Amino acid sequence: MDIIRDGNLSRLYGILRDNPNAAAFVKTADVLNDREWLDQPDEAFADAHNREFPIIDPRHTAISVLYASKFGADESVWRNLRRAADIYAVDVSQFEVASTKVASASPVTYLLSEKGKYPIYGEMSVKQAEDYFLNYGHIMHDEARSEYGESLVKVAADLDVELQPETFRMTGKTVTDVPLARDMMFTRSYYTSSKEAQEAYMKVAEVLETAHIELSDNDTQAELVRVIRGIDKIAGLDRSYSVKIPTPESTVYNTVKLARPMFTMGPCSVTPEKLAMIDPDILGDIIGEDMVEAMSKQGELDFREASTLLSTLPRDIQNVVARTFRL
Repeated sequence: MDIIRDGNLSRLYGILRDNPNAAAFVKTADVLNDREWLDQPDEAFADAHNREFPIIDPRHTAISVLYASKFGADESVWRNLRRAADIYAVDVSQFEVASTKVASASPVTYLLSEKGKYPIYGEMSVKQAEDYFLNYGHIMHDEARSEYGESLVKVAADLDVELQPETFRMTGKTVTDVPLARDMMFTRSYYTSSKEAQEAYMKVAEVLETAHIELSDNDTQAELVRVIRGIDKIAGLDRSYSVKIPTPESTVYNTVKLARPMFTMGPCSVTPEKLAMIDPDILGDIIGEDMVEAMSKQGELDFREASTLLSTLPRDIQNVVARTFRL
């Protein structure tokens, strides 16, 4: 618990009531909004890993000491708090408060799980995470943006938090209006002087000319985003995205119509409904029981795992599966 997680500051007010010395010292501390906290570097927090216990100035350092003293903090966090207090010449001993034993918190969800970054604590932090994603998602590395977006959509659904349409576009959850995407290739070509980029944009436009009016295949959409981003770098447009030149994600995921989850296997597009028609036992006879087990949860095929594994099978095996289950 720190000032960022203490939504209405009720816990801080309770601490200050019992500590007049601290109240007199921190009363002039600036109150930062959600965006300002998101803009702070990791080094602005005593717990840089979870971005908790801010130490941006003497008063916020004192406030973080109050929270850590009351609700507890790891020793590494305390070391950083003491170091910041020394730098700011803040006597933390005057801010000691009686500790409170708190119940074990629910497991924290990290939007980048392997790195343990961008923790989600509740509905408010989901909206903060979405705000950060909308502003900075386009400069994230592809893998980080994909994992962050996927995790954000999932945790928002779990917490029943409504996300903005642009978030679904950036996470590849919407249908592509192909004629509109094709028109953006012409627009991009007009705004660059690079002959190489102009030719590349026209090749993409030619491919889109032969496509269906709507595109919802996740793999194809992701590849299109990757190609456009590469051409944008050659064209020099990647530094000036705007309403006229939208990001590659906004160019491809250019509607608010949510795409149905599906993946390509052999000649077929597999939806969750089609996947449910596949008998795991028979599938195991074709591709092996170990692989079926790897893509199953509680005895049923998991769509996300199945989409990853089945779509990477050799083409002839994919065709056998498609024929066997008449997909």
